[in-house]
Amino acid sequence: MLLAGFDILLNHPGYFLLWLFPIILALVLSISVHEFSHAFAAFWLGDPTAKNDGRLTLNPIKHLEPVGSILILLIGFGWGKPVPVNPNFVKNGRRGLALIAFAGPASNIFFALFIAALFQLGIFNTGNYSIANWSQFFVLGYVAIFLQHLLTLNLILAVFNLLPMAPLDGSGVLRGVVPKKWLPALSRIETYGPIALLALFMLQFFIGVRILGYLFAPVLNFADRLVGTG
Repeated sequence: MLLAGFDILLNHPGYFLLWLFPIILALVLSISVHEFSHAFAAFWLGDPTAKNDGRLTLNPIKHLEPVGSILILLIGFGWGKPVPVNPNFVKNGRRGLALIAFAGPASNIFFALFIAALFQLGIFNTGNYSIANWSQFFVLGYVAIFLQHLLTLNLILAVFNLLPMAPLDGSGVLRGVVPKKWLPALSRIETYGPIALLALFMLQFFIGVRILGYLFAPVLNFADRLVGTG
């Protein structure tokens, strides 16, 4: 994200601020929708913990996690503040817990598809907005550019969080669908999840092995097709 705009910052600092604002706003909304959906699913399945913690809200202050938010802003993927869940209250046992885990990514996918419909119906279009023509950028493109960032970030959040690695949502979904006899082995594997994620980051940004880049390239291409630029 921001790293991709470093050249803009150097060459067009004024335009960089215009470019940055819709990204930050899209980031805040995407994370808020994701975490609110976890909280809502938990409450719907009988667990009031998140509600009592003030997480049953779209207020971004309740959902943003500093490190995860900065990572999304800098490199395009990260996380929000985990929603507290008490398994003792959740209906349907691990199936219910899996639904709570899936609710966050699912909400991002539905949000992205709703935005895509606005582009596909011609209500918004990305156009061809020039850095040199700020008035055109303001009048014709700002909302469309914001929505394009919003769509892309929602898809990235969904795909990244569905990776079957603890502490990501994909790990919780996996726990709800594997045979019960696999759970002890899965628990042992999950202890290495944070280390594996850290290794992915290190490989990506310090050694140049673009594992996550290969993962998100199809997501970015799909987002471009949804808005009509790919």
